[in-house]
Parts: sequence; C-alpha cells; structure tokens
Amino acid sequence: MLKYTVGLIGLGNIGMGYDYDIPNSESIFTHANAFSLHSNFELVGGCDPDINKRKRFEKRYSQTFSSVSQLIQAENPEIFVVSSPTKTHDQVIKEIIEIGQPKLILCEKPLTSSYKKSKLINNLCKASKVPIILNFPRRAEIGIKKIKQMILSEKLIPPFKVNVFYSKGFLNSSSHYLYELIKKFGNLRVNKIKLFEKNYYKKFINYSFFSIIGKIPTVFQGLKYSINDNDYLELSIHCKKSLYEIKSSGVVKKKYSSKRGNFYDKFIALNHFEDYKKISIVNGLSNGYKHIINLIKKNKKYSFKNIQISLEILKINDKLKKL
Repeated sequence: MLKYTVGLIGLGNIGMGYDYDIPNSESIFTHANAFSLHSNFELVGGCDPDINKRKRFEKRYSQTFSSVSQLIQAENPEIFVVSSPTKTHDQVIKEIIEIGQPKLILCEKPLTSSYKKSKLINNLCKASKVPIILNFPRRAEIGIKKIKQMILSEKLIPPFKVNVFYSKGFLNSSSHYLYELIKKFGNLRVNKIKLFEKNYYKKFINYSFFSIIGKIPTVFQGLKYSINDNDYLELSIHCKKSLYEIKSSGVVKKKYSSKRGNFYDKFIALNHFEDYKKISIVNGLSNGYKHIINLIKKNKKYSFKNIQISLEILKINDKLKKL
C-alpha cells in the first residue's frame, strides 16, 4: 500500500499532547497519534524548538528536528502539518513552499493572526499550486451532522435564531461553529455586528456580539472562564417551539429542568461530552485525512472554499478588534 510521508510542525496539544498518555487507539485526539496509526501515512518526523517536547515525541513516534529547514533537508515530507502557534504560521508555510516540495499542507486554524496575512498566504499557495486546507475537526461532531441532516431534509426550517457560547478565544473556539453556519446559511453581514463585551481569559480574547449570518440572527457569547478550566463550546438553535442544543468539550452532563422542558414543545440534546470525546475528533481527523488522500490522488477537485470561509472569519475578527 502506498504511504505518504508526513512532517509534523508543532508538538503542542493538537500536535501531540492531548492523547500522549492515553493508549494509542483508545482515543485519537492529535495529529501525531492519528497519522502514526493511519495505514496510508508514514510520520517521518516532528519539529519543535522545545527540546522537552521533542524528547517526548521521540519516545513514542519518530525522530525530531528543531527547525523546519532541518526537517525538509532530512526527509522532505510530501505532507506538512502546521500545528505550531498561530503567530508562526505564515513564516512556517512560506519556508515549506520555498525550500520543500509539498504535495499538500494541513494547517491548524486560524491560518494566521489576521485577514491580511492570511490572504497573502492563500495567494502564495495558489501561485505555487500547493493545496492548503484548514483543520476544523468539529465538522464531524454528532450534533453538527444531525443539524445538517435536519436542514437538508427540511425538518429544521427558518426563522430561527442561534446562540453560541464559547471560551478560549473567538478564533480558537467559536470559529468551529461559525464556519458551519456561514457554510450553510451564507456570509455574515459584517455591518450588522454589534459588540456587547470584550474580555480576556488567560491568553485568549473573547468577544460577545450580535450578528446576522445569511438571514439568521446569531449571538456569540464569549465566556470569561471555562468549566473545569477546559474549553467550553455550545451551540443552541431556537425554533418557534423547539430548542436544539449541541454541548461538548468540557461540559458535564446535566438534567434539564422541567421548566425549560415545558417552555419548548420539543427539547433535543443532540450530543454530550462523552459522545464527542469518543467519536467526534476521531471522525474529524479521519475525514480530513481521506480528503488529503483524494486531493493528492487527484480524485477530488481542490476547492479553496475551506480557506475562503476561514478568511471571512478572520475578517470578522479584525472588525471586532476595532469595536
């Protein structure tokens, strides 16, 4: 079986950390674990300036390098995964394209820290004919899939409103659901953004604001803290007499009050943390890797829609910073 070589740049949480101390196939939350277990890929090296992270990676996976240039000179991988800090993304991608021969780049979101920088990187990848895709693994979340099916089957029909509660930053957290909302309902009308609050949680900036996506009124509520110091992300869709909720990542299961149940004719919790923990990230990474294989084999036409929606999200973030 043909295997594609993979170089992993950035050995932090999503790169290696989240499932490092969990048995290999029990829970797959990182690129290192997922690529090492996938039959179509060979993880040939990891890259990080932190020597302690490199030592941990070497114990479990493969050789490491302190710089991108060293990785390319030694292995010249066909696929590059960029999971380093956001502020390094543009320089890392430029270096990959300048001295490597990438068949594809998989980058953690956001592409860069600003719309302007991301636009330049997007143009560079287009000019170099290097496909680049951003990782949005929550697209495979059970609740998101159910919502998509309900919209396609016209079981969920506007008018309705959407609430998104999130921690750990607008770009890092709520962008998962914003990506899906824009994809389904149309671009967010930037002139309709109204900022309620801007607060700081550790290194993250959380915005609370009102917006219109397509014709859907949407409220984003940035939380000042997260439950058990974990990432908090919840989406609720309020229809005329129904409420649908998606809860995941750090949310403890709760019994909903009878008052809340009586207020809505139908209350449906689309998924909970345990479902998400067992299935969603695994499916998200798996689906993304299938997409990579299809793109490299030319079985699937490359679309920049993934990047285009990400650019829209960055444009919104830039707009929020000015409010």
